[in-house]
Amino acid sequence: MHDLRADLLKKGLMLLLVFWGCDSYNPMSPGPQPEVMEPAAFQDMLNVFGVLRPDSLHTLPLSFVHVEFAVPYGDDLDSTRVTDAEVLITPVEDKDATGSITLTYTDFDVFETAEYRHRSLFPVSGTYRLRCSRPGFPVLEAETVMPGKPVIRDDRIVRSGRSISFALERDDHAGLAEAVIEGGSWTVRSRFIRPETGDIQIALTLPDESTESCLLTVFVFDLNLSAYLTANLSIKPNIYQADFSTVENGTGCFGSMNVLKRTIR
Repeated sequence: MHDLRADLLKKGLMLLLVFWGCDSYNPMSPGPQPEVMEPAAFQDMLNVFGVLRPDSLHTLPLSFVHVEFAVPYGDDLDSTRVTDAEVLITPVEDKDATGSITLTYTDFDVFETAEYRHRSLFPVSGTYRLRCSRPGFPVLEAETVMPGKPVIRDDRIVRSGRSISFALERDDHAGLAEAVIEGGSWTVRSRFIRPETGDIQIALTLPDESTESCLLTVFVFDLNLSAYLTANLSIKPNIYQADFSTVENGTGCFGSMNVLKRTIR
């Protein structure tokens, strides 16, 4: 009888450990929680999203910088836009500044919304610094290296039926490419991450094999925008995720891109 009771007790303890172990490995289980939650101190900062690009719209530059206030979670403001900041873009050659361009908050009577722009800002591949300041806020700074214009390897595009493929020559300042093909009433687009080594291989499938000609546009994004566009911003339970930012003394992203357009016949 004693052995039977001991055996039953042993089995009961093992069963309890199994249930406890299953619960401890439950990915949705909250796990141990702190007894005291210290509120994080909020610091007034500027939040930006800026893109430099060499192409234009009716001779007006498409480059812009969008500036907002960074606000604590839960704050309800009518608008977070900052319209009175000083925004400077400085080209850099051999690590030396070559003259700053002051951007103005404007829509040029063409764009749907006003942003910080400059009528003569048509950047080429190279390094650029951003400086954004406003009284009472830390001076936000950032830097981007604009990739060169995309180059198709050997100038060779292969089209077979509905398939189009080619290779973009590697550019160490471009981490992501987006290919867009337009033909009549349809558009096909896809993004391709630069591999660790070698060129970026592009392959697209057209909806219509009979299309005789179409417009190919290839965008390449600098390392800042590449990281921003591929960042995993999904919310996961019980996992701390830091804010994404490519700027200093603020939040947001300042990047650049380049573009190639040609007709495929």
